[in-house]
Amino acid sequence: MRTTRGLPFVATAYMQQIIKGIIARVQRDEKVVLIALVFMANHPHILVEALDKDQCRRFYGEVQKQLTEAIKRLTGRRYLNLWRPNGTSVVPCKDITSIQRRIAYAFANPARANLVDSIERYPGVSSFSAFMAAPATLDASVTESCPWIQAPMIMKLPNRSVTEQQDRALTRWMREKSVESHELTFYPNRWMARFGVTTPEGIKAMNEEILQQLRDSEEEARTKRAKNGWKTMGAQRLARQPLDIELYEPPLSRRIFVYCVDRTERIALIAAFREFCQRCRECYEAWKQGDFSVEWPPGAYQPAPPVTVNWLVT
Repeated sequence: MRTTRGLPFVATAYMQQIIKGIIARVQRDEKVVLIALVFMANHPHILVEALDKDQCRRFYGEVQKQLTEAIKRLTGRRYLNLWRPNGTSVVPCKDITSIQRRIAYAFANPARANLVDSIERYPGVSSFSAFMAAPATLDASVTESCPWIQAPMIMKLPNRSVTEQQDRALTRWMREKSVESHELTFYPNRWMARFGVTTPEGIKAMNEEILQQLRDSEEEARTKRAKNGWKTMGAQRLARQPLDIELYEPPLSRRIFVYCVDRTERIALIAAFREFCQRCRECYEAWKQGDFSVEWPPGAYQPAPPVTVNWLVT
């Protein structure tokens, strides 16, 4: 999920509280299994195990809606088009190596973006502490109780950039106003069962590989900064960044459909996806002609039936 423009998801304490509360609220009925999460300023990386396609769609749809309402309240706007049209990429990971790389990539994002030197120093929302704290078992979980900050509790910011004292006061005020909390639970290891990794030794080895890939990415970013004379923004400066919804961003150059290390399998999966999309178009065209007997391919999100007749009363 990427915003149309701007950097709204700042690393302030009040924003962390809002984001965690929203995700915990949306997850109160366990729509998906949360594996890993990192919120950058204009997009999150969320790795989940989807148990049901409709519940998965509801999960990211409700997260988008609640985040939009929160940003509207913080900026004092009545209307806000926050997300890129059709900009939510639900990208399947088809092999164990791809999943390891995506988790490591998500945690390495703050360092790769030259925000901080390592994920431990990132003040924004991430599940890295849960990843490190979970024991080496499939059902290992890490839970945090998060206050549900409803939209009416969110006030317009006095300034786009808040001081440390204002940040603490605003966070405390919202927490005191909240009358309901929800549990935000991560299951960092549960995905491994799908690939037959069930023993504590195997789980530990998998996570060590993820951690090593993360450290390699952070070291690569560190070397690149040293070569170019760049510095990281740093945790303190990040925590004071102003909430910005005006900064223009160029359009994305390409769209990723699937992650898979094996090139041959990846090409086959993309071809199957394009065939799936073509079949969906054919079904919808048949609907438009009034033929509702066509069978949609498995996994398709069927749209609302099109209007096939106009009823005029004179």
